[in-house]
Amino acid sequence: MEALLSQFTFLSDQALQGNKNFDPSAMEDLMKLFEIESYKAWAALELVEEKQVKGAEITMPIFSFDQMGLKDDLLHGIYNYGFEKPSAIQQRAIMPIINGRDLKKVAIATQCAQRGRVARKELRKLKMAARETGALQAAKNKLEKQVEELTWRLQLEKRMRDTNYILTELAKSAQNLVKRENWSCSHRIVYKISEERLKQALDAESKIVQLKTVMHSLEEKISDIESENQHVTAEGTASVQQAEDVVSNYVNFVVVLLHPIL
Repeated sequence: MEALLSQFTFLSDQALQGNKNFDPSAMEDLMKLFEIESYKAWAALELVEEKQVKGAEITMPIFSFDQMGLKDDLLHGIYNYGFEKPSAIQQRAIMPIINGRDLKKVAIATQCAQRGRVARKELRKLKMAARETGALQAAKNKLEKQVEELTWRLQLEKRMRDTNYILTELAKSAQNLVKRENWSCSHRIVYKISEERLKQALDAESKIVQLKTVMHSLEEKISDIESENQHVTAEGTASVQQAEDVVSNYVNFVVVLLHPIL
């Protein structure tokens, strides 16, 4: 409780000095915590010495914090924060705490409250640990499923690679077989073409020989015909010459005969 009062005094000084780092929400949280601690202390005192508190302090109505005998800096902080009148809990708890009454019981109550907070923190930690354990178990299950799926995919890819290798080998074998068949077919075709060309060449050669024979015979016939033509020409020339001589002789004879008449 003294620590709370010291912290409250520090925040009040910051508010009075206009410090930029002053956080009103911190002051509000501190007042709430102060009220809670005051209630706890009052509850502890109520159980132990409910009848020992001064009647005047309990029954006398308190209209302001000035009547409670607080320090000036604490009063300034309270009024600057906006509080005007103490609550019923503050009326019954603050004065005994400040006056030092039953500090042992107040300390026990504070320790109990602190232990309760620690216990709640531990409980929250345990709950978080339980949630994390559940999350870890779920993550583990998820990872196991992913590992199984990846293993299945790996096996599937391996089978696909094996299948692709087999298909590739079969395709290569088929290509080699086709190449061999094409080579054998090409060889047969080339052999057949060679035979046909050889036959054509032999036929052409025989035809050439025949043509040469025919040409030779034609040349012989032409030479015979030319010799005959020369002989006939010579004979014709002789016959023409004889005819011309006969005609010339006849003309001369006629001229001789007709000369006396003329």
